[in-house]
Amino acid sequence: YGFTAAEWITPTFGAPIYTVVGDYTPIYYIQGDGMRSPMEGQVVTTQGVVVGFFEGNSSAVGNFNGFFIQDATGDGNPDTSDAIFVNQGTGAISGINEGDLVEVNGMVQEFSEWAGASCVGDACLTQIAVSPSDITNLGAGSSIAATDLAPLGDPISGTLYFESLEGMLVTFPSTTTVVGPTNYGTIRVIPGDLGVDHVLRNGPYEGMPVGVRPYQRYGSGAPNLIVGSVVSGVDGALTYTYGDYVIAEQDGYTVDEDALPPDTVPSWDAVTPLQFSAATMNTLNFDTGDPAVKSTKLISQVIQMNGPTFLALEEIDGAGVLPGLVTDLAAAGYAYDYAYSHADVGGHGVALLWRTDQVSGVITSTAYQGCSPYGSSSSTYDPMWATCQAMGEYPLFSRRPVVLTGTVSLASGPQQVVVIANHFKSKLGGTAADMRRLEQGQFVHDMAAQFEQSVPYVLM
Repeated sequence: YGFTAAEWITPTFGAPIYTVVGDYTPIYYIQGDGMRSPMEGQVVTTQGVVVGFFEGNSSAVGNFNGFFIQDATGDGNPDTSDAIFVNQGTGAISGINEGDLVEVNGMVQEFSEWAGASCVGDACLTQIAVSPSDITNLGAGSSIAATDLAPLGDPISGTLYFESLEGMLVTFPSTTTVVGPTNYGTIRVIPGDLGVDHVLRNGPYEGMPVGVRPYQRYGSGAPNLIVGSVVSGVDGALTYTYGDYVIAEQDGYTVDEDALPPDTVPSWDAVTPLQFSAATMNTLNFDTGDPAVKSTKLISQVIQMNGPTFLALEEIDGAGVLPGLVTDLAAAGYAYDYAYSHADVGGHGVALLWRTDQVSGVITSTAYQGCSPYGSSSSTYDPMWATCQAMGEYPLFSRRPVVLTGTVSLASGPQQVVVIANHFKSKLGGTAADMRRLEQGQFVHDMAAQFEQSVPYVLM
């Protein structure tokens, strides 16, 4: 644009200003060619063909229901998605089917399950928030052809590639190989013609894995597959949920090969009289709501490891689960005591267990904490919340480290040790999460360096 007038000393010029002539704003204008919508926060009216549904759950806003609409023709620009998620909130969706042409009116938002419409950074899903009265079914729409997926190996390019297809109907034209365990009904797959079943960081396929799960909440009814399994018929709308690009399957996929677990159960050799052992496991929000088999499996794993001298357990309910777990381990022949950190907003924290027949003089602490601009706004339960907030920051750890000092009895004599049990920030959340993990790592590094001057230490 340009503005000039005789009274202005300097004319004013700027970037182009675009407007849409018509009854609605096309979806690809709303999506734009970046990670976030250029129309975020604006109320828009748009139209598209329904290409799938998605039921989600969110710590920020609770359960939600929605569907994906896609522009029938698109703009021909590979950098802009032609589809978008329509979030109807908690209300049930009725009177809408795949293939219907619908018009919606609502606010453009960048959404995540942990922050709702306050999502910051790149780890967000572009959506239109509506109520049922904001949706008009215009009848049968044009047929939408699924886009063949050809994921990229470079993680940065891979993210941009998936983002350019966000919300669109996509498919893998051939088989896919499972490269991760099933989690909440979600498998992680890459093209089967690559001939690999493991994807390593900094490897040639790092940016390729994409999730696949049924559109129903929690991935209901999905088969439990392990690495190396082969599936076909993968298609659906590509969404972004809990930090991953995921294909929301509408009609299921075919399991061509259900890989079998190894014939030999992995085990850990018993320590010698001159050694002690340490192990750590993420128990994935282990609380009293989990079935009894989860505790049975955990105890079995501890037995397979011959009862480690020190055992760190992340994401576990200290009050509801740990006492019973320690009792069951004692019945299996392993006497443990434990210390527990402050539980997070979900009631889960870090636990550190030690063998009472091998370790004496134990002193534990959960006092180690810092402040960070990248901390969690949900950490109001932490004793340092007010202190950090006074500096405009947040507690560094959502789940504080558990630090133990004690003496291990060895054949060579007593050995004093320090054990630090950690649970670093997950990699969900993009740059902010990465910065927070780095700060946590530096914090523990500095803490360990202080202990190292006097006694050996173990990081877990």
